[in-house]
Amino acid sequence: MQELVELAARSIDGLAASRKWVVSPAVCRRYLAAGASAGAPGATAVLPFLLRSARWRDEEAVDAMLEDRALVGFERSLREAMLYDVWNDSSGRPLLVERVGAWDLARLTRLVDESPEEVIRAHILVNERIRVQLDADADADGRASAAGGPTDRRAVLVFDLQGLGMAHLARPSLLRLFGKPNPNPKPNPSPNPDPNPYPNPKPNPNNPNPNPNANPNANPNPIPNPIPNPIPNQVR
Repeated sequence: MQELVELAARSIDGLAASRKWVVSPAVCRRYLAAGASAGAPGATAVLPFLLRSARWRDEEAVDAMLEDRALVGFERSLREAMLYDVWNDSSGRPLLVERVGAWDLARLTRLVDESPEEVIRAHILVNERIRVQLDADADADGRASAAGGPTDRRAVLVFDLQGLGMAHLARPSLLRLFGKPNPNPKPNPSPNPDPNPYPNPKPNPNNPNPNPNANPNANPNPIPNPIPNPIPNQVR
């Protein structure tokens, strides 16, 4: 983990607010774990995706979202429309529950049509709150591990699909939002010598998979998605 922290610290030129995030031991530890599970272990393999994620955070001004009163207020109204809430489960892990099947589709469609970018930003805000909590728990994880206790601090996301039907699929605005492609794909700077036919989308901070050939059609927008298993259960 320390090797990745040191590599990131030497690579922060051009970064702004994300400089602190990119050298966080908790963040680097999760990216290393994701790299190992994706078949790309080690700090050198993980560093490119970590830096791309940091640049994405700067582009979206993620570090300023928690203090953005207008966005916080909008996210509060979005909860009422999308029927989700976040609290902690019995193990202290962040838990998000969303009642997708019970959406008022007319109301939600109006909201999405009026403010599509704000909807995306509000969901990034939700993920950032969860990420901050997980990072704050990192030290507690270390103490619990030393004492032989539980160390699972992953987020849990539950999507209640009861009531989901064709009416959900008949809303073009929702389909465009949740399946929104990256309008500016960039070549993938993978060290893999084999050509990669897929463009590189914006990195999803909820899916820090440094493997350039993994899941090429993944949605780059880190928002709760009304399909099974929409977001991995580790927030990055």
